[in-house]
Amino acid sequence: NLSTAAALEEIRSARSRGQRNIFCGTCPQYLLLDELEYFQGEKRALFCAAAPPLRTASDAEALWEALASGEIDVVLSNHRA
Repeated sequence: NLSTAAALEEIRSARSRGQRNIFCGTCPQYLLLDELEYFQGEKRALFCAAAPPLRTASDAEALWEALASGEIDVVLSNHRA
């Protein structure tokens, strides 16, 4: 699951080198929340626990752009039963 622009660049790099069958996804929390959520109060921080942790607003923007362009294949919940 991609959570940073840097990880997205690794995907782009591999694809540009001709690597085949590279699929990537991200989760809603990396699109909709950023690291500032951790500073919104104690209860809010508990809600925002994520692994990997929430990233910067610019990371989220890069992920949105990649999703819109089709570079990100899927948005998934990452829940486990």
